[in-house]
Amino acid sequence: MGKEGDLYSYTIVAEDFLGGVPAPYTVGYVKLDGASTRIANFIKGIDYSDLEGARDKLKIGMKVKVVFKETREGRITDFFFEPL
Repeated sequence: MGKEGDLYSYTIVAEDFLGGVPAPYTVGYVKLDGASTRIANFIKGIDYSDLEGARDKLKIGMKVKVVFKETREGRITDFFFEPL
């Protein structure tokens, strides 16, 4: 399985959820190269100072890459996606 893939769908979360990650942030559904299924995770590297502009930078089908945290804990949060 590759470390790059295509953005299948996404949502920009603009309001905080109690106990959750502070908004705004994006969760995307990505199909990695060579995979047969998709996986959801955060998409980072987006400027949220203008939410409309952030939405315009995200496109279905755009290429993203996997970025692993330096220190891993065996959790889904050990990695995230960034636009290429």
